[in-house]
Amino acid sequence: MRLHFERSGGFAGLLIKVTVDTADLPGDKKTGWKRALTEAGFFELPSNLAGETGPDSFVYELTAVTAEKEHAVRFSAGNVPEELRPLFRELTIMARQR
Repeated sequence: MRLHFERSGGFAGLLIKVTVDTADLPGDKKTGWKRALTEAGFFELPSNLAGETGPDSFVYELTAVTAEKEHAVRFSAGNVPEELRPLFRELTIMARQR
């Protein structure tokens, strides 16, 4: 599975993004990320959960691509499902490092 993650907005309005192929991850991390997506029902979520955001709010977009399907969802910071928050933290760190 390939994940493309973007975070925009915030005080400085910066865009950070990263694309990760889960095949390149260690087994425990790959399993944890797939479990987070499954537990959050990611592929069944509507494409826009961002709603209205304030001027300094973060907006996230996560796209997951598998051999069978592709799905993208936009989230405001307050609408990220609890199951996805650790994944978003890790992807944010990875995006900042690139």
